[in-house]
Amino acid sequence: MAFDKAKYLFQRDEKGDLISKEVVIHGLMEKPAFRLIPLTKGELSKVWAGTDERGSSSAEVDEWVIPQCCKDPTFTKEEVHFMRSDAVTAIMTAIISLSLGMEPDVYAAKVGEDKPDDPLGNKHG
Repeated sequence: MAFDKAKYLFQRDEKGDLISKEVVIHGLMEKPAFRLIPLTKGELSKVWAGTDERGSSSAEVDEWVIPQCCKDPTFTKEEVHFMRSDAVTAIMTAIISLSLGMEPDVYAAKVGEDKPDDPLGNKHG
């Protein structure tokens, strides 16, 4: 079977900007569909560096990532600051799983494991 590298590249528009993808946010009761753009490998490394031993991100990371990656609906940094933690967790899980090419439940299961390394293979701590 031939390797289809297009499957492993983020889609970009003619200006080189990442194209958003519709993702169902399973962690929210209504299971809404958001339009999200993925994080690049460098951005994922910054996110991972800002997480604790349980894989939970800091408020600063959430307030940077969610407004940047949510294209529909959109959120301001202030809205994220006052957002319920279950919503933040569900949205961050969807963004990170999209960025890693994983289904959200697969990513969530991996976060539930001990965190010796990040999913990109970088050592922390």
